[in-house]
This record gives sequence, structure tokens and C-alpha cells, in this order.
Amino acid sequence: MCFSAGASFSAAGALSVIGLLTVKKVPNKRLYLLSLIPLFFALQQFSEGIVWLALGNKISEAFILPASYMFIGIAFIAWPIYISIATLVYEKQITRKRLLYIPFLVGLSLSAYAIFHLVFYEIQAQIVSCHIFYSVKDTAFSYYFTIPYLIATILPFFISSIKKMWVLGLVFLMSFIVSFFVYTTWLTSIWCFFAAIISMLLYWVITSATPNKAS
Repeated sequence: MCFSAGASFSAAGALSVIGLLTVKKVPNKRLYLLSLIPLFFALQQFSEGIVWLALGNKISEAFILPASYMFIGIAFIAWPIYISIATLVYEKQITRKRLLYIPFLVGLSLSAYAIFHLVFYEIQAQIVSCHIFYSVKDTAFSYYFTIPYLIATILPFFISSIKKMWVLGLVFLMSFIVSFFVYTTWLTSIWCFFAAIISMLLYWVITSATPNKAS
């Protein structure tokens, strides 16, 4: 499977439409942060589309670095804490709320770690075998980063009391496993693409959360 600027921009467009519909369908304000996830994925995919164009000499190479920072920043700074915050805002069950602080604190540590490395080390992006490979001078985002990242970004879906959220978490986890074993070299780019597409399921989750159950 090869990816391209067209794939990224198409995903960004579809996610923007689904994201706006999801926001419009929010039955309760405490689900608002969750409803924004497809829109953030749209921004992330749009930024990778820019990286594709710049690496392919379709636009100025000056766009490579800022677009790469946008993509990686959302992936490694925003997502580790955003998912936990979005589910914490919704949650009223005390036990679940307390459990959600575990992925939140893990995510907070990862985000701080990522910020440090992105400040002191420059991102490099290159096209390798029809995929974008992102690297940092210091090997900050290697495999030992994986387990805590999954705890921060996927565990909240299984802890949350929101109806059908666990299904979304399971699909995210399965997509990661496939990406990890099939597209190991390009894991960051490929899994973010799959996760972006999967985030469209949030429309189903949000619309399934009736006002009474979301109150």
C-alpha cells in the first residue's frame, strides 16, 4: 500500500466533513472535546499532505520543517494527553475517573518528553518506499516509547463509561498492531493515517450517546 499527498488531503477533507457533523451532533457539552478529535486528525493529515508536496518538490522545501513539526507535534505532544482529558471531562463515575488519571499522567510525561526532544533536536522527513519516514537526531521516539504511548492514547477508550467507546479503542489497537508488524519502519505516519480514518467512528459513538446517558 502506497500513500501520497492525495491520500493525505483526501483523508483531511473527509475528516473535516465528518468532524463538523460530529461536533454538530454532540448531545452534551461534556462530549465536545471528544467530538473534535476527527478535526484534529484532519489538521494532522493536512500537514502531512504538505510534507508530501514539499518532499516531492511540488512546493517550497521551506514547508517541510514546519509541516513535519505540526504532524509530529500532534502525534506525540497532543494525543498522549488529549484523549485522557477528553474522557476525564465526560466521566462522572468516580472509579473510572480515578483510573483515567493513570493514562493522563503517563501521557503528560510523554508529552513533556516529546517537547524536550522536539525543542533540542530537529525533525527530518524523507520519502522511503512510498511512505514518509520521520526521524529525530536523537532516537527519542523508539520502541520503548510504544507501550506508554498506547497506555496514554488507547487505554482511556476502555476505561470510559461512554457507550461503545471500547469498540473504538479495540479498532485503534488492532490498527496499531497491523501497522507495527507490517509497516514498522513508517509506524508513525502509517498508524496516524489509519487512526485518522478510524476516528470517523466517533460520529457513531457520539450519536449513540443520548442526552440522558451523557448527562
